[in-house]
Amino acid sequence: MVNGDWEQALETVQKVLVKDRQNVEGLRIYAFYLLTRENDIEYVQEKLDELISAMKYYEPNNAELFYNMSRLFSRYCGRREQVIQKTTQMLEEAVALQPDNADFKSEIAHQKAMLGDYQDAYGVYQQAS
Repeated sequence: MVNGDWEQALETVQKVLVKDRQNVEGLRIYAFYLLTRENDIEYVQEKLDELISAMKYYEPNNAELFYNMSRLFSRYCGRREQVIQKTTQMLEEAVALQPDNADFKSEIAHQKAMLGDYQDAYGVYQQAS
């Protein structure tokens, strides 16, 4: 995105979050901005915690939402363990809602492999298949 687009997006997100501090879409955009542009991992973790709480509150039965959010942040985090811990929490919520979904388990395995935990990843891939 062009710098000006990020600034406009941030202004809009901040207005939304002032009105609704648990707006899922606003938190997603803000956390993504922090991850990709600011590189403040502690603040990203804080916002991801808020995002997880908001998803549990507004969309407690939406396993696909937890799965898709997890994929988004895990792909852009640069294999940072702190962020992948949060994305794994999202996946655990998705698996709790749909325990037989092989895609969710495969994603857990992929994220374990991203952290270099190949033995656990292999075991989860076996469960998924």
